[in-house]
Amino acid sequence: MLLKNISPNVVTFNILIDGLSKEGEVRKAKNVLAIMIKQGVKPDVVTYNSLMDGYFLVKEVNKATYVFNTFAQTEVKPDVVSYNVMINGLYKNKMVDEAMDLFKEMHLKNIAPNTRTYNSLIDGLCKSGRISDAWDLVDEMHDRGLHANVFTYNSILDALSKSHQIDKTIELFVKINDQGIQLDMYTYTILVDALCKNGRLKDALEIFEDILIKGYRFDVTMYTVMIDGLCKEGLLDEALSLMSKMEDNGCTPNGITYTTLIHALSKNGKNEKAVKLHREMIARDETKDVASLEIMIRGGMLQQAWSLFGPNREERAELVKIGKKIVRKCKGSPLATKALGSLLRFKTDEHQWDSIEKEDLIHLWMANGFISSRGNLEVEHVGNDVWNELYQRSFFEEIKTHGKGNVTFKMHDIFHDIASSIMGEQCLALETASLTHLSKRVHHIKCLNVDVHFKNNLILFKRVESLRTVLNVYPPKSNLSVFPSITPLRVLSSNCTQLSALKNFIHLRLISLPKQLTQLQDLRHLMIRWCRALRATPFNIGGLTHLRTLSTFIVGSKARFGLAELHNLQLGGKLHIKCLENVSNERDAREANLIGKKELSHLYLSWGGDANSQGSGTGAEKVLEALEPRKGLKYFGMEGYKGVKIPNWMRNTSILEGLVDVILYKCINCDQLPALGKLPLGLGIGQAAYRRLRPGL
Repeated sequence: MLLKNISPNVVTFNILIDGLSKEGEVRKAKNVLAIMIKQGVKPDVVTYNSLMDGYFLVKEVNKATYVFNTFAQTEVKPDVVSYNVMINGLYKNKMVDEAMDLFKEMHLKNIAPNTRTYNSLIDGLCKSGRISDAWDLVDEMHDRGLHANVFTYNSILDALSKSHQIDKTIELFVKINDQGIQLDMYTYTILVDALCKNGRLKDALEIFEDILIKGYRFDVTMYTVMIDGLCKEGLLDEALSLMSKMEDNGCTPNGITYTTLIHALSKNGKNEKAVKLHREMIARDETKDVASLEIMIRGGMLQQAWSLFGPNREERAELVKIGKKIVRKCKGSPLATKALGSLLRFKTDEHQWDSIEKEDLIHLWMANGFISSRGNLEVEHVGNDVWNELYQRSFFEEIKTHGKGNVTFKMHDIFHDIASSIMGEQCLALETASLTHLSKRVHHIKCLNVDVHFKNNLILFKRVESLRTVLNVYPPKSNLSVFPSITPLRVLSSNCTQLSALKNFIHLRLISLPKQLTQLQDLRHLMIRWCRALRATPFNIGGLTHLRTLSTFIVGSKARFGLAELHNLQLGGKLHIKCLENVSNERDAREANLIGKKELSHLYLSWGGDANSQGSGTGAEKVLEALEPRKGLKYFGMEGYKGVKIPNWMRNTSILEGLVDVILYKCINCDQLPALGKLPLGLGIGQAAYRRLRPGL
């Protein structure tokens, strides 16, 4: 055009910028914009919308936001498409709250959202588990005269399915079908998958056959979902037959289809068929080498990948080599195996290593800087999300949930070998009797079977330059003078009472408390266990403003050791408040501000045996009334309560509705029980609780 002296107009430039942006060539698109401006052609809203879309495509959220904020201040004003681009891009980058803020801004600027706006927000909310907020937007759509379509309902169906609300999933499916909304293959796939995963294979097969009769053309996802459902019920011949029909109908299996079947065949001892399918998969060029193993890992089929590569040492070594390549690909992501290896490689011999609690592992990740807060999510929530993702990828095995909700697990064989190979001397767990040398490169160490001989050889720690984690160390005289004062130590499990030289701790597990505890301003997790001689939690612990976990708080009998120390602490997880007989009145009890601690999941309240007059009878009743917790507790218990009546908040089912376990122990005067029978969920109360309540209850 330029050679023929034909000047391109704004439409021409917009077509170029839009095409380049859709291909991810944002730099080139920006160059075209520069030429456009140089030639005196003014960009319009379409120009900027295309550029923002391109930046979101290449995950450059900040640049997309910059373009939006910049052109919004010019004579070119954002339109509904501009906001749709931003909202869609933000939610796909898991920035749902920021997307909602823009949605509110649209209202303020009188820019009417359209169906695409609502669909983007509803999908983002559903993917964040905020289904009720999504339904609110559906209602708002209807109020504005907009009609929800199949894309709207697919988002909600998918969220209901993934949260295992099968009855609501079916109810919604029937509702939208009755409304005459044209369902697509994704709608049916969601329903079939939900039925299969909830043990309703017969219903899933009926729908599958019905869709087939209606003339729908199945895609690879639908076939794979149905094959997976058959495999989970042990119907392997039927699954293999369906895979054959799938190919007859012109639909080629993908890597997930193959690994689904390989998993099931290996699990049921049909290794020959599994190996045959694996070879067929490679021959079809579906997956090769690293890609093959990665698909199996990401599909949750580690044990089967292991069996395919063989059990002997040479073949294991080959698998570890491939695993290392995967680790390099995971660099910088929450799935990085190094982060696991550095904290799970605590083995006692070649084939066995310790179980670890989920909560402890998350705390160790945090203390060592492997995870950090994300958006409005506290780092503890990020850690929980990372753990769940690793669990879904089969990084862990022997996962057990214990009575009080504690989850323990071990690291999977394959990742243990990979992590061991990567970490080398940086991470050790050793019998202390055999510890004669420590490398300068050691970052993390766990001491096993500590003995007297070991205590006399703690001088070994002086050689370590960058020690970050020490578990189960009990030095003589209960001090840490063996560690260099400049050590970056972040995690300690010990009986140490002298910490003056070490102020970088983020996570402590102690069986005796140091005098300098309140100087540890960065401390985030404090686990106090077996401190039987402790009569009160140290004064001014409320000054540790970063503290998020405090396993035990002991109310002292003297002033300045009361519940007011808890008032401003944003505690979560488990909290046991002991010696409540020392609380003089309900005003002091209310200072604990339990109702403001939104992250608490476990709460245990106990009164001692030598209760004074304030800790018995009506005094205890008033104190307990003032200790009302927030809604959403999972575990609640109390011990030694001397009152007769239960507080009003224990009669409120909305406060107790999330409970899964209750302990009422030694409450011998109590003549009432909370309204547990009205709760929607099955609730476990320990037998000990019944035995120690007032007879007749």
